[in-house]
This record gives sequence, C-alpha cells and structure tokens, in this order.
Amino acid sequence: MNPAATADPTAGTERRLPVSEVFHSIQGEGVLIGRPSTFIRLTGCNYTCTWCDTPYTWKPGQIRPPLMTSVADLAAQVQHGAVVITGGEPLLHDLAPLLAALPGKHVTIETNASKVAGYPEVDLWSLSPKLASSGHHPDLAVIRHYLSLAPQGVQLKFVIGADADLAEAQATLAALPESRLVPVILQPVTAPAFDRNTYMDYFAEWALAIAADPFWQDYRLQLLPQLHRLCWPDREGI
Repeated sequence: MNPAATADPTAGTERRLPVSEVFHSIQGEGVLIGRPSTFIRLTGCNYTCTWCDTPYTWKPGQIRPPLMTSVADLAAQVQHGAVVITGGEPLLHDLAPLLAALPGKHVTIETNASKVAGYPEVDLWSLSPKLASSGHHPDLAVIRHYLSLAPQGVQLKFVIGADADLAEAQATLAALPESRLVPVILQPVTAPAFDRNTYMDYFAEWALAIAADPFWQDYRLQLLPQLHRLCWPDREGI
C-alpha cells in the first residue's frame, strides 16, 4: 500500500510556504487548457529566463515579498477540483505537506525540469525544459527521470522563442525515445510588447510550418498558444 495514500491529511498543515499569489482562473497551457483551476504560485527560481513572464517571483529589483502562508490556509483557498502549483520553480520547496492537504484534487506541478522529485500525489507533471532563447538548456537526465517515473502523468511543454529553440526541442526529443509516449506541446513565447492579432497571425503561420515537418509525425504533438494571455493580455502572470 502506498504510505502517502493513508497519511493523515492534516499532518504538516502548519508548515509555511513563500507564496507570491493565489488566484483562480483557467489553465492557459498544455493538455488541460481551458480547465478552471486554482493556482498557487510560489516564490523563488533557480533559473533566470530572459523572457520570463513572472519575474516578480525571483528577479532582484522586481521580486514581490512573499507571504509566508500555512499549508492549511493554502488548502482553504482552493476553489476548484484542479490545483496548479507553479512559480518561479515550485520544486525548490518541500511540497509534501501541501500535497497531503489536497486530497481528491487534480494536482499539476509546473516545473522547469531542472530538479528531480517523486511526489505520488501529483496527477500531471508539466515539464517545461528551457531552450536557448531563455538562456538555459534542457537537462536530459531530469526529463528522463519523470518519463520513467510516470509517463501517463507527464507532458513536455517547450516554449519556442527562436528558430534555434525549435531545433533544440527536436534534438532533446530525439535523445529521449520515451518522449513519444507523452504529449508534446510547442508554444510560441509571448513577447513583452504583446498584441493579440499579431501573435495569432504569427501562431497560424508557425503552426502550419511545423505541422508540415515530418519530424513530428511520431509524436503526440499539440501546437497551442497561451490562452490566458489571449484572454487577458494586460494582466501580469495570470
């Protein structure tokens, strides 16, 4: 029997986590796009992506002082059946008490795929390996860990900011044959000077070009924009 399944759900609820924000919206990315969800955004990141859309979680001079919030308070704020734990990089923190306080919820962890974790309560590991335009590169060993741990509960989401990113995403997948078992999402980066019409014109042209590339025929490929950015182009982070 899985010990986590019989653990006291109230254990550790006084533990505190550095929270940037809690909000209720729709999932804007990946295989659960459009699903109403409660988002718990934690502070801190081990990366410094050039195009990061939440620099207020980590960047000196822009970071918001985190609110140290108890696990019990976080669980009480959940309004939906789906919970997304995001950042920053949420795996910088011990998430076991929070996960134990969310029984019956569908939990997604959004991570940059730089750190290994093995929480059995997680329903979807949303791995977003960073590519050249971000200033970082994928860690194949970490991605391989998640693909072997729970391929049925993994998606690979690549944010593409330049042609070099697309080539690196292909090279990453080619080095990981098991990636053919999981959804692969390609998502063009939303530029700081964001305009919905320009973005969608670019997305349409970009999607048709990728769809014609025979490399992708063996993958569970999805080409998706950032839905939340289309709905709320002027709102930060959400």
